[in-house]
Parts: sequence; C-alpha cells; structure tokens
Amino acid sequence: MLTVTRIVCPDCTPSIFLNRSPGHMRIFLSTITVISLLVTVEAQTASMTPYGLVCPTGTAALAVTGTPKLGGSFTVTGMKSPLACTRRFCQNCTDFCNACTPGSILAVGLTRISVPFPPSGCKLLTDALLALIPWSAATNGSIKFNVPNNAALLGQKFTMQRADVSYRGTNFGCNPWRIATGFIGLSNGVEGLIGK
Repeated sequence: MLTVTRIVCPDCTPSIFLNRSPGHMRIFLSTITVISLLVTVEAQTASMTPYGLVCPTGTAALAVTGTPKLGGSFTVTGMKSPLACTRRFCQNCTDFCNACTPGSILAVGLTRISVPFPPSGCKLLTDALLALIPWSAATNGSIKFNVPNNAALLGQKFTMQRADVSYRGTNFGCNPWRIATGFIGLSNGVEGLIGK
C-alpha cells in the first residue's frame, strides 16, 4: 500500500514523503516537482483501431478516413445508400415494391462486444446505441462526424460497425418507405479514441 504524506516544517524545504509498506521505501521530492507531476495530463492521441473480423468472408472492412480529434472530423466511407428500386411506387397501399439496391446501416456504441448474430453466425461487435443510414445520394456513400472542441471528451472511446442489408420499397399507408428485409454481412469493428 502506498501512502502519501506532506511534511510541513518552517525550517525546511516543503517536500512529499512516500512510504510503501512493507518495503519502507522512502522518497523525498520537492513540492514543485510533485505538483508538476500531478497537474500534467498525458495528452491523448486521437486514433481509430480496427478489431474483430468481417463476416462472411469477403465482406468489406469498415473504412474510416481521419481521426476523432477535438474540433476536427472523421468520415466513415463505403456506406451504401438504398436509393434505387426497380419501381418507385407500389400498385396499392398494402404491398411491397420490388427489391431495392442493398444498403448499409452504421451502428455506433460505446463498448466493444462479441455477441452472436443469429442465424448468420456473425458477431455484433458494438453495443449499438445509435443506428445511422445514409439515405441521401449527396452523402456519396459516407457519413461525416464532427467532433466538438470540448476537453471533457478527451480520452473518451466509441465503437462502430457496419451492417449490409437488403431493402424492399413499400407503400404501406400510401407513403413510400424502404425497410430492411434481409441480412448480407457485417464489417469488422472500429474503436475510436477522442484526442488531440
């Protein structure tokens, strides 16, 4: 156990006394040195770290350009927008339209996990607190994230994983919608560390 005690005496240089039992190791440091050690915060370097495996084999890995620096941005690329359908509208208000092009869903969470995704045998690699879909063609298959310049975010981690799915257009309620109807694959995971 390490105990820290400040020794104060009017006739000596203020110092810090560290005593670790049972070794009785004693070290004297100047107050200025200790204070500088306490207030120095190790700078966090922004990073993106891939983890896990794509599934099934041949699925594209999750691609990210940039790192999550405070006040900066990063972009997830390779996302598919489910825009093109063989028919834009259904014949009535209760039917499915024909199949649309495959699309992507980006799951964003805070924690790495490894949970089977039945019946595919693939694994979910993020706790998925948020799901994002690039609906607009203007996104060009990418989703951009702006990182606030807030020091409270320094050192915070988040996780991401892409799911590729098939879509069908619907006209339920006489309003055109697209819903995911099939699973194609899961990317690997990427863990981001917000830093400078």
